[in-house]
Amino acid sequence: MPTLRTMLFDDHAMVLEQVAGRLRQENDIEVCQTSGLVNVVESTRAVRPDVVVIDPQNKDGYNYDLLFLVRQSQPETKIIILTAIADTSMRMVLQRIGISDVLEKGVDTEKLLDAIRRPSGQGAKRSSSE
Repeated sequence: MPTLRTMLFDDHAMVLEQVAGRLRQENDIEVCQTSGLVNVVESTRAVRPDVVVIDPQNKDGYNYDLLFLVRQSQPETKIIILTAIADTSMRMVLQRIGISDVLEKGVDTEKLLDAIRRPSGQGAKRSSSE
């Protein structure tokens, strides 16, 4: 199995550390970068990851424009949303952007790994609770 270059973005450092630690235990996943939501588009252009795991929420709400820009600049990159709360309206906006993998923070490692390893567009799971 090829190595999946994965970038993590979240404004909560503890979440970044926990998720990165879980992923670094896997032989087929390379954690390329972890950071907050500053310079996401520029970072993804530079690194060209296979997968981006991101919580697009900031102090003003969900940053859909940021996700759209990442999708536009890196159309082959799989984007996985890892968020505290995932509601129907958010899912609808994300689907219009081309993002169908939405997981809730606290998801078990196997579900997160499955989402990362699953090819884009194949059987995306709606959340950790389904």
